Amino acid sequence: MTVRTPQSTRRAAALAGWTALALVSPLWGQQTPVGRLSVTEVWVLDGNSRLDRLSRIRAAIETSMGTIWIADVREVWVIDPDGTREDDYIVAREGDGPGEVRGINRIDILPNGNIAVNDMSRNAIEIFTPAGESVRRITLPLKVGWIKGFAALPSGGFAISGGVFGTPYAIHQFGDDGAYIRSFGAPMEAEDMMARFAGTGGALDALADGSLLYSRAAPHEIIQYEDPALTTAAPEAHKIAAIEGLLKSPGDDILIKEVNDEGVPVTSFRAWYPQSRGVFGLGDGRVLNVITRSNPDPALRHTIWQLFDADGTLAAEERSDAVLYEPWFQCSNGDLLATRYDALGVTSLVRLRIRD
Repeated sequence: MTVRTPQSTRRAAALAGWTALALVSPLWGQQTPVGRLSVTEVWVLDGNSRLDRLSRIRAAIETSMGTIWIADVREVWVIDPDGTREDDYIVAREGDGPGEVRGINRIDILPNGNIAVNDMSRNAIEIFTPAGESVRRITLPLKVGWIKGFAALPSGGFAISGGVFGTPYAIHQFGDDGAYIRSFGAPMEAEDMMARFAGTGGALDALADGSLLYSRAAPHEIIQYEDPALTTAAPEAHKIAAIEGLLKSPGDDILIKEVNDEGVPVTSFRAWYPQSRGVFGLGDGRVLNVITRSNPDPALRHTIWQLFDADGTLAAEERSDAVLYEPWFQCSNGDLLATRYDALGVTSLVRLRIRD
């Protein structure tokens, strides 16, 4: 059976149940069998071909017109729904004028069908029509770092997940005009402030009823927040699932502290710990969660796909070895647009079909 959402909207329905179960994935040692998922590439846009810009994909979405928008760090272009590129054209380029960008992080669809492009370098959101016309620029008053999730909320405004210095929360909410509303959600557990800042956040998905799905990057936990209306009160949280031991917080181990040849202390980040990269509410109340583990050694990279029933039960799972998929968007028919990083370092855009 193909996992699908209605053609009319990718934000199909609210989750049916609130039961939270402590689970251990069978891929990580549990003996109780669950179903297996099939992950199929419908089409591939190869990063080695004419569009070498694919080496820096930062987001991809399907518009209400059926076209595919792809963003690298400094431009957005459009292709046909079947992955062809003969008529691709640029929507946004690098610059400071209307509709121009500096450093893209994520893209999402507004309730009215317009497209919101999160420009992290400018700390702003660019709004476009589905036809690619620039509408306006929204400047944000709060800087979110290491962004891991971006969602346009059905009730209005935006949610961004990531670290904010001086704020012990993971999700930050803004109004339609960019005004800061509130922050909520637990940060990553770490003693070092920099480690906590870099590791905080996770994937987001806004559902049709206005609620918000959040999958913490680590430790593994899926939470649904009731409609985060434009008030300062914290939204009610319901834990959908938690898998103890699967994604322990890396804590301060995310940091690599060294001294360079000049004797100057230097801090870098070990960003290849396993973390949730995508969460999607499905039309029948189920949740698809996607975990990736990057690694300098290609043989150690993998992607784990998890399908949860509405009551939080782990229903099915699959592991793609030696391949990283970073999912961006759930299309109207349930397919996913994702970046694929293969063992040779080639980056491609793929359309994936998930079956159980």
